[in-house]
Amino acid sequence: MSTTGMSNTSSADFRTLPLSEMETIISRFDERVNAAMRKDVIFHRCGNVMRLIPELIDLGVDVLDAVQPMALNVDEVGRQFGGQISFCGGIDVQRLEDFTPQQMKDAVRHSIDALGKPYGNAYVLTPANVITPSVPFENIEAMFQACHEQ
Repeated sequence: MSTTGMSNTSSADFRTLPLSEMETIISRFDERVNAAMRKDVIFHRCGNVMRLIPELIDLGVDVLDAVQPMALNVDEVGRQFGGQISFCGGIDVQRLEDFTPQQMKDAVRHSIDALGKPYGNAYVLTPANVITPSVPFENIEAMFQACHEQ
């Protein structure tokens, strides 16, 4: 339903999708599950979802997964919506193979600074998709190191 360049679902179209079903699910979840124990509603959608984030916040979504740097400007996402919704992702999987370990650490620091630190660290640092076997282990190690250094 979307591409990495631009979501082909407008905010208006998103509201006509099974929105009432989503609202019902989230509402029932909040009433039944969250009444007993606090659990977050995590919404996964690939691509450029910038126009949909306000709708997701209104629905009561707690975490947006996955923030894809190749589709979204992480600085802009953080500036506009940080503190209103938490983020998951932020590391460009299409560059993991090409990064040096230092570039990997820089990308981690940038994502934490853009999506987490200013907003109470409400951020789950992950690649925006899977880590393939072709990614050098040194880059994976650098990602963990940089995260722990923050």
